[in-house]
Amino acid sequence: MKAKILGVLTLTLLTAAAQPALAAMYSYSYTFTTGQVVNGKVDATFNAGADAGSAADDYLSNVSVLSALYQGTPFASSSLFLRTYPGYATDAKMYFSGTLNNFIISACDPAPAANCPQTLPVPWQFFVVRPINLSEPGSSGPAYYDSASGLSALEDRNPFGTWTLTADSSPVPLPAAAWLLLSGLGGLGLFGRRRKVS
Repeated sequence: MKAKILGVLTLTLLTAAAQPALAAMYSYSYTFTTGQVVNGKVDATFNAGADAGSAADDYLSNVSVLSALYQGTPFASSSLFLRTYPGYATDAKMYFSGTLNNFIISACDPAPAANCPQTLPVPWQFFVVRPINLSEPGSSGPAYYDSASGLSALEDRNPFGTWTLTADSSPVPLPAAAWLLLSGLGGLGLFGRRRKVS
């Protein structure tokens, strides 16, 4: 009886390991109406429209910023932070449609306590993305700023530029799925060993 239960448990673990959550690498890009381009890559988890109830609002969560470039030149810092904007919370998301984007990519943690311009040993650069359909006059839209060079780009109102977010690679299992797979294989081996002993 115990052997049967163990066998069922093993099959359950193997099935769960075969259907993991998915993560992949994505490229993002924003082209300002004035021609400047900010682009880069992120590692993130794909979510199919669950946040806004529409496929047009598919989004990425658990986003890690791998790179950010302005006009082809990488940001001066290798440590890049993604936060909500405003608010600077850590659960920022990237939307494929761009209509719900509210985030900042910064060369230092942009939370007020971090005091970026004073504490960062390299020029402070940041890239803010607001909803591409934001239409309130005077509202701040997408923006880029570099404290060292003074280079900046800002769009205050419609028309905004072009936002793109595309997958670079096929989704791969998250680490948790690997542990499930190893657990299943271990259970299968134990099950086989017990059968030989009996």
